[in-house]
Amino acid sequence: MEVGTEHMREAERMVLLRVVDNRWMDHIDAMDQLKSGIGLRGIGQQDPAVAYAQEGFAMFEELVADIREETVKFCYNMTVTTNVVRRNVVSGASKASKEEYRDDTRALSNGPQAAPKADKTGKQETVRRDAPKVGRNDPCPCGSGNKYKNCCGKNA
Repeated sequence: MEVGTEHMREAERMVLLRVVDNRWMDHIDAMDQLKSGIGLRGIGQQDPAVAYAQEGFAMFEELVADIREETVKFCYNMTVTTNVVRRNVVSGASKASKEEYRDDTRALSNGPQAAPKADKTGKQETVRRDAPKVGRNDPCPCGSGNKYKNCCGKNA
């Protein structure tokens, strides 16, 4: 089955973004580990800043190579499914089946339907308290005699 160039480019874009996202997070973690361990280079008579720059650059080059390799691997192994409606090319096809086919193609050509949006015409009401707010060091309103912070307000 042949896939158009537009669909193939879109699939490649999606695969590339996913691979970059996954590999970039791993790269950030590796750079953080490098940063935490680079101070030991000073003990070995190496400049930690130079060592960090060199190893960071090498890790970045490795990241780019891994992204390229994994993207190509995914692109070669992916399968693209398309919603293709095929016509019934039988000479004795009934008019009713042709009407059904037209209805199906109209439904497909309209594309996905948008989800209904919530009606936000009403203004959100402000919540008002009936009783005054209880302070942390005030006596608890449950009547225990303890401070509110040590009784009912302990988990609040």
